[in-house]
Amino acid sequence: MLAEHKENRIFLYDSYIHKETIKEIPGRIWDPDSKTWTIPCTLDNLITLQLIGCKMTGDLMELAKEAHRQHRTQDAPKTPFEPMPIKARPYAHQIEGYNLACMALRIFAGGDTA
Repeated sequence: MLAEHKENRIFLYDSYIHKETIKEIPGRIWDPDSKTWTIPCTLDNLITLQLIGCKMTGDLMELAKEAHRQHRTQDAPKTPFEPMPIKARPYAHQIEGYNLACMALRIFAGGDTA
């Protein structure tokens, strides 16, 4: 699948194999003239396209890299919810995984954010 950025929308070419995924994206529109799906150019959509292995052209690749950087810095926790059972200083991805596991398993009161 190939993605191209036009008029604040992303045009998806050769996307038949991913049509069911595209149908789950809010704001998608089928463009009958160019016979392509178009989706809004948003942070979540760029990350979704990266995850399914979409090839991006031109400025879209730079937008995707920037969106991924912003996503990681916004959502990455700075400290663990509870002290981690390790002696070394944990990396950000380790803290993120620890906090996610604690929330999913509800192993302490601070992890229940629902």
